[in-house]
Amino acid sequence: MNTSSIEVNKTKASMISVSLRNAIIFGDLKPGEKITESKISKKFNTSHIPVREALKQLEREGFIESKAYSGNNVRKVSDNNLREFNLLHKMFIRNFLKFAIPLYTAADYKQFSIILKKIESSKDYREASLLLIELNTKLYAPANMPYMSSLLKKLFYDNLIYLSVFFKEISKGKISIGYINKFLKLCRNGKTKEATAFWIRKQDQGIKILIKHFKKEKENNYFN
Repeated sequence: MNTSSIEVNKTKASMISVSLRNAIIFGDLKPGEKITESKISKKFNTSHIPVREALKQLEREGFIESKAYSGNNVRKVSDNNLREFNLLHKMFIRNFLKFAIPLYTAADYKQFSIILKKIESSKDYREASLLLIELNTKLYAPANMPYMSSLLKKLFYDNLIYLSVFFKEISKGKISIGYINKFLKLCRNGKTKEATAFWIRKQDQGIKILIKHFKKEKENNYFN
């Protein structure tokens, strides 16, 4: 295989992994659902090589499980995993915000504001959800803690599947993002401890909403 063919396959693999990842995150592919190479190859009109690469990537990220003789399936989840994720997430963001908030600049606040306006004006809940993820990433970035950032990214990837429930609630208008403006106001006023405590409290509330709807979806066999 020549260099150009390898690059083409890498590009296709990236495109396929993005498409499948979003399908899992937004609930188009359900936990436990089987993913076959042949169907994906046919859908994207490509060979099995980039499909296999895409599936390997999603397995590394924790979105799918690959087992001998049974193929690839969307990873199943549990509310116990969600609680564990919340504990670890709180530990990380407490440290990130402690260092990040005092370093926020006027340019940072302007960027936060632009993203928030895009979220509020978006009529596509999927777009708004991805913007919300982008905002969270930028809120933690000024802390400049690359090792912890890589661990948080791995933790986040491993649990993105839970967000399908969260995103559904955004689409119904049940989850407000107004709390972010209050958080940023506390940050602007130099109230780092208060802002951090407020942010963690809101994250806790979000997790409780997720657990509640997770159980409801589980009763409806969404997660079984």
